Amino acid sequence: MKKNRLINFLLLLPVLFSPLATKAALVPCGTSEHPEVCTLCHFIVGIKNIIDWGMGILTFVAIGAIVLGGIFYIISAGNQEMMKKAKTIIIQTLTGFAIVLGAWLIVTYSMYIIGSSNRDGVMRTDGAWYEFTCDTVSNQAAIDIGSISTSTTTSPTSSTVASAAVDSSGDCLNAAMPGAQTCTGYSCISTCGSISSYVSAISSASSSYNVSENLIRGVICRESSGNTNAIKNESDGTMSCGLMQVNVDTQAECEYLTEHPAENIMQGTASLSARIAQAQKTMDSHGYNTVEVEEMAAAAYNCCANGEDPNSPSNDCTAANDWGLVPKWACPIDPGTSEFNMCAVKDYACSVGSCE
Repeated sequence: MKKNRLINFLLLLPVLFSPLATKAALVPCGTSEHPEVCTLCHFIVGIKNIIDWGMGILTFVAIGAIVLGGIFYIISAGNQEMMKKAKTIIIQTLTGFAIVLGAWLIVTYSMYIIGSSNRDGVMRTDGAWYEFTCDTVSNQAAIDIGSISTSTTTSPTSSTVASAAVDSSGDCLNAAMPGAQTCTGYSCISTCGSISSYVSAISSASSSYNVSENLIRGVICRESSGNTNAIKNESDGTMSCGLMQVNVDTQAECEYLTEHPAENIMQGTASLSARIAQAQKTMDSHGYNTVEVEEMAAAAYNCCANGEDPNSPSNDCTAANDWGLVPKWACPIDPGTSEFNMCAVKDYACSVGSCE
């Protein structure tokens, strides 16, 4: 009896310690492999990993027990005691598996009900009833400086004025000469605030929408300076919220996006990806040769709440005055003085576009 117990114990050791052997963290945080700060979402992920791991082990053990019971039944050769023992093993195994499977269904469906009925909660469901998503990005490192708008602008050091018609104030002082690349001299700013806390979220969004991680970081730094709580009330009544200043209609949506940075980054990147695609079509249609697609996408991401398209051809910069065909934001002539003036858009487009 003792020998059998020892054998059973030794057989169970590889199963019990398989996560250690594979260095698999059931709760993926606070380790050398997963250095992220632990959040409530990580706790939920840990529970799901334990359940999945347990179900896998249980399935393996159940199949083994049923096979063992079948072997006992086959070799019983009419021995009633062995046949009874074989039946008992099979029945108890199936009963135990059914109980655990039922418990899994109850717990999983309960999590589905919670997730699907509470969009603003830490967990929600996307797609299948047994799949969940939640935000694993910690807000611990986020800088809470209240509501802010777009970060301060950064211009290159050169200051060549193209002509007397060029606005000589602000960012338009840095206008390129006609025919030259519009954004020459700008450099990317992709490190700001608590952006290092969102590396995994940026990587995930980049993979999902095939957008450069550096470009996403550039948008975050210009839109919110890395502050997940940034909120701006737009002139059209909407709100721009969170790291990538995603535009929404309601306060509830805005609060959700500030409280869930990973979702904010995913939605912002989806919007940026759509603008890249549209910018490419516009580029192909008009044949602009002094700007880049990424710069045009950044301009469209930034402008404009009044419905103006910054990438449509300029009426002031034309072939007649040697500028050729350029988008509105790339023309320093009569850029306007309102919130949507094209000089500010140019500064944004050039600094973010250089992050590609």
